[in-house]
Amino acid sequence: MSHVSTLDTELKDIDGIRAACDHLNLPAPEEGTFQLFSESVSGLGIKLPGWKYPIVVDLKTGKVKFDNYNGTWGKAEELNNFQNRYLAATTIAMARRRGLSVKEVEESAGVVRLKVRGMV
Repeated sequence: MSHVSTLDTELKDIDGIRAACDHLNLPAPEEGTFQLFSESVSGLGIKLPGWKYPIVVDLKTGKVKFDNYNGTWGKAEELNNFQNRYLAATTIAMARRRGLSVKEVEESAGVVRLKVRGMV
């Protein structure tokens, strides 16, 4: 029986993924085919803390496949933290490309608050 879940998201920016991994002190993501419990999945593998299997991102669709067996093999909070860091990284990069300044404030429980300022 398959435990593999698909997160219907849009993680398509490789630089944002790398920045999230760096910020969270995760190993660098690796391209390849990864064995989850009952299925092989190809894409960009990211090892989250305490997870038995990596999450695997399909950069074309942005979808994430993973198997944490309903939290037994990895806490959902780690995936949420990764997504938050990805969103922060891509937002910061987009704002800076537009010439805006960004101040990042980390709050409790992995919440990231961004203060974006530009020319008025």
